[in-house]
Amino acid sequence: MKKRQFVPPTPQMLAKIRKAELDVVGHNQRNIMCPYCRRRAIIVFDDASGHIQTRCKHCGKEVIIDLVNMRRTRRF
Repeated sequence: MKKRQFVPPTPQMLAKIRKAELDVVGHNQRNIMCPYCRRRAIIVFDDASGHIQTRCKHCGKEVIIDLVNMRRTRRF
């Protein structure tokens, strides 16, 4: 099996990466836990919404996460 060769990003892609980094300045991050092993599956910013599919690095299960319903609620 061949190793993938590293190809540096194009100047246009670098500009998109830098813009995305600037867009999240000041946003809060939150951890989304794996529902199977309760370890951190991903980190999302507070403006994220929708559904994502990811594989937990710890237990290896694929998980579909609804970011809106996985928000923490404060109890008063």
